[in-house]
Amino acid sequence: MGENLDRLLMKRSEDAGDVIHLADASSMAPSSSCRVSANCLAHMRRYFIEAYAAFPEHCEKVLDDIATVYQNDDKTRGMGPHRRLAYHQQHSRAVMDSLYQWIEQQFRERVVEPNSRLGKAFSYVKNHWQGLTRFLSVAGVPLDNNETERELKPSQRHRKNSLFFKTEAGANVADVLLSMIRTCLANSVDPVHYLTAIATHAQSARLSPEPWLPWTYQQTLETLN
Repeated sequence: MGENLDRLLMKRSEDAGDVIHLADASSMAPSSSCRVSANCLAHMRRYFIEAYAAFPEHCEKVLDDIATVYQNDDKTRGMGPHRRLAYHQQHSRAVMDSLYQWIEQQFRERVVEPNSRLGKAFSYVKNHWQGLTRFLSVAGVPLDNNETERELKPSQRHRKNSLFFKTEAGANVADVLLSMIRTCLANSVDPVHYLTAIATHAQSARLSPEPWLPWTYQQTLETLN
């Protein structure tokens, strides 16, 4: 997966700037230098959810701190990236710094066994702290990649459903339709209206695709009318 993203990033123009790459701590991360690497707080949270039954007191502390950061993030809705960054630096940095110091204290005082489920959760936080707190240093870095993972689910379902297409050509058509539908939804465009417009003006769209993209076609229709 990392090499595929590397090939995609190579197609970016030099003046496009760095891209934020938010993920778990997978070893399959791309190697491109034009990316800002960040780690997902939701993935971190899962470690403590899984350890909660055996270590409720310790996990409750971590989960409460993460909840506070998410509550702060809710208050930044509608803010621009730099205002959001400043808000988190003012309100979330102390929470995260205190959490890190507390985790170090658990290891230092040998309160937790390093090889236990809780110890491994703490180690994950320490080993990936820079990526987990990137939202405190780089404008625009989200707390998690849940939105992206939700977007991937339709593709995963489609991949399973593709096993039942009778022909490869039929599967290829479905691939194109899925891509078009998800692109429409990502741009707040009604897929049915868009596909109807493309089918109605197929010849024009084939000769000149740019005016018939999901984010340009409505203006094109207005011009024609």
